[in-house]
Amino acid sequence: MCKTGTAGNHQNNDCFSLILVSTDFYSTPKDFWMCQVKDYVLDKVADLIKHNLLEGDNMAHYRGDGFLILLPKVDSLTALKVADNIRRAVKKAKWPKGMGVTINAGVASYPEDGERLTELMKKVENAISQEKNK
Repeated sequence: MCKTGTAGNHQNNDCFSLILVSTDFYSTPKDFWMCQVKDYVLDKVADLIKHNLLEGDNMAHYRGDGFLILLPKVDSLTALKVADNIRRAVKKAKWPKGMGVTINAGVASYPEDGERLTELMKKVENAISQEKNK
């Protein structure tokens, strides 16, 4: 549970966290059916994410190969644990022979990482960019 009152005198000073998940995959051979392969991967990753969320958490498809997750009343430390659980679930999942799937995840929390949605989205997108460049 988040501490209240850390965001000054806002009407709603509950915290929440966002996780942005970016999916990366390869399939051999690269063939005519790549659209179907991509749909299969995204559907399976979505299911794996859903299995790691609690009632009240929300997930939406985001820009091509991504998912945006809203965790109400969750601090950044807990959100990082959720992101790590999702990462491990994708890594452990059984994928068809010749296919590899990984994810990158960025986390931002209100209010410590920003008080506007644009600030939080910039933070999660920057976190994913940094992770991909490791």
